Amino acid sequence: MELARVLRVVFNSTAFVILLIIGFGLFNTNPALAVLVALSSLDQFEDVYYLTTGKRLIPSWFAPIDVLFEGVAMGLGLGLLLFGLMYYSYFASYFFVAMIFVGFMVMMSSIEDVGFYFGGSSEVMHLVEIRKEEKKFVRRK
Repeated sequence: MELARVLRVVFNSTAFVILLIIGFGLFNTNPALAVLVALSSLDQFEDVYYLTTGKRLIPSWFAPIDVLFEGVAMGLGLGLLLFGLMYYSYFASYFFVAMIFVGFMVMMSSIEDVGFYFGGSSEVMHLVEIRKEEKKFVRRK
């Protein structure tokens, strides 16, 4: 379980940095899209914060907008993945392999977070449950 959590932190941290770089790079050409990408990167940071501390920075009523930010991150991850796949056949270098890997990481972190919001389970949540009558966390068998 701890390895999966560490991998999620690594994936979300990488997605945060990559999306932040893309947001700053887009600022001169399209400021509105740059702000959207920068907010999407902050959403990835919020996921890292939640995984490390267990507390949410974004309130639960903000979840629909959070899902929009995850969609933006997923679209950019797909773009990075396709960019790496298309150009690797022409220029076989490690840069495009890295683009494929980073695009895959960004996409997977976004897909997992959207699945978590729509009732999916996470590796953290299917080990504990809250009993209504006791209001305590107990381990499932």
